[in-house]
Amino acid sequence: MKSHLPFIAGVLSFVVPGLGLLCVGQRKSALINFVLVNACLLSAVTIFRDPIITEHIHWLFLGLAAMSAGYAHAVANSVVHARAEPQSSS
Repeated sequence: MKSHLPFIAGVLSFVVPGLGLLCVGQRKSALINFVLVNACLLSAVTIFRDPIITEHIHWLFLGLAAMSAGYAHAVANSVVHARAEPQSSS
């Protein structure tokens, strides 16, 4: 049976960066992801007062959200594969 967890984690992190990681149980990574993405956006808005940058800030958000979604998808995929592999006894 194919798991939909990686897809869901990716979509959640695209909407709210870090939310997909939280869904997978990676609380620390989710918080770091959320803070870093929002810090990048806030610094871009406050540091670069150039009208071209502020006019196109949504593209920066989309790029950061896509990176967050890709990371959450990869982590969720690893979690799914780790759960599917049988544990070998030592």
